[in-house]
Amino acid sequence: MSKYCVSAPFVTLCSMRFITTQGFGQSIFVVKKTMKKLFVGILALGALISSIIAKSAQAIFGFEQEYYTIMLILGITACISGMMKTPLTAIFFAVEALSCYENILHVVVVSCIAFVVTEIFGLKSISDTVL
Repeated sequence: MSKYCVSAPFVTLCSMRFITTQGFGQSIFVVKKTMKKLFVGILALGALISSIIAKSAQAIFGFEQEYYTIMLILGITACISGMMKTPLTAIFFAVEALSCYENILHVVVVSCIAFVVTEIFGLKSISDTVL
């Protein structure tokens, strides 16, 4: 069991904060700034919810630590796909930014399920609602 996997939500949020402030920090458009804040908020929400679920499943079912990290990545992917209605963005983000190459099939399935569930219930994208 790796001692670095315990702080996966914190590392994910810190890396996302670095990416958004360093890569897009000089943006002058209000829409870009709003979307950046929405994206980081959705990442934080996905990390928080999936972390709670993963820790609970780990305590109840005795999952190993590596499954905690996978569940965390899948939760973030589901939040991006479901809340922003962008399943391809969620898939590419999980594969590229979170280095989830070995679990690409799981990421695609979770992203598609989250998107289909929001379509079935007729929910609007959070970016359409805010903007």
